[in-house]
Amino acid sequence: MNRISNTFLLLGMSLTLLVGVLSACDNSAAETAASEPVVSTVTPPSEMVVAREGVLGFLRTSANQCVPPEGAAWRAEEGDDNTPEGYDVYRFYSDDCVMTVSHAEETQEQDLYHVAIGDSLTGFCWQALVDADGKVVATGMEAQSIPGVGNPAAQYCEEHGYTFDVITRDTGGQCGVCIYPDGSMCNAWGYYHGICGPGDFPPTPEPATGE
Repeated sequence: MNRISNTFLLLGMSLTLLVGVLSACDNSAAETAASEPVVSTVTPPSEMVVAREGVLGFLRTSANQCVPPEGAAWRAEEGDDNTPEGYDVYRFYSDDCVMTVSHAEETQEQDLYHVAIGDSLTGFCWQALVDADGKVVATGMEAQSIPGVGNPAAQYCEEHGYTFDVITRDTGGQCGVCIYPDGSMCNAWGYYHGICGPGDFPPTPEPATGE
């Protein structure tokens, strides 16, 4: 009788230990899954990724803003219904940094990609043209002046009757903006993505002058 009781006791202890081990494994797997970076369900074309990485490499040796560490996960989205005809557009997210890479579908003499990047926390804003090898060939205003490349955000702004311009912010970054008839403006890509619109950012009033 004692032998049978001891056998059942040992079986009970073994089952308890096994449940504990399985529970620990489940918790460990859950913690591992929570710590792993979230990857995108959209697989962008390799050319878009080359342009993205080229810009990140350039910024790491210059501005060093809005540049996640190497190997950081990026979430990708394909262009939406706002994308003007004739463009491929992908948007990449990593923390507070947002990068939009666009490419004109028509054959160009030089295959170039327009890249706009910004940080919602610091206000950092920057744009460039990148070649098929990931080399930055133009930045700021110059990135808007090369014929045949185009900028979907600029085209979207102008198609809606507004004015596109590139301004220099207090931080030194050059940003493409959409300017509305009332003088208000917002980041051109912000308007393109529906984040802001007319009246959201009114013009700064001129300082009062004494008589």
